[in-house]
Amino acid sequence: MRDICRRDALGALVCAALVFTAQRRAAVASARAAEPPEQPLAFEWRVPASQVEIVRGNLIYEGQEQPQTDGRGIPVLVVFVGLALLAYLAKAILALQRQIAYGGVVVDTRTDPVRITHDKALDAGVILIVGKDGTQTIERNEISDPAQLIEALGKALGK
Repeated sequence: MRDICRRDALGALVCAALVFTAQRRAAVASARAAEPPEQPLAFEWRVPASQVEIVRGNLIYEGQEQPQTDGRGIPVLVVFVGLALLAYLAKAILALQRQIAYGGVVVDTRTDPVRITHDKALDAGVILIVGKDGTQTIERNEISDPAQLIEALGKALGK
């Protein structure tokens, strides 16, 4: 690498970029190590049968699935119950939101565990967060990555 740095100005620029990137990664890792670890959040998520695979593929959690059937034994929804980091819940909610053709997702933080449901009455893709201090509606286009949803959920949870 030193040979590249010594050859010409372009090599010097490449070396400077590599050094800057390494320093930035070290600073980010140090800042993350100083943060207190996130505590898992107890949740209950009622997922319609047609959307179960989306949640299974995107949610990392400790807990169980409880299938709910209609009178004929046909599965109509699955209740996911357990503990998950807020980041994993946010990722799974956004993955589901992108796939919903009708209705939206309601996250009710007033209960323990936090209750997540699908509501057909909402516009497609809307995430409705019911906070301890009121209700906040977040439209589909306002949230594009999990960090934004984590922030909104954290406010609703009082964190």
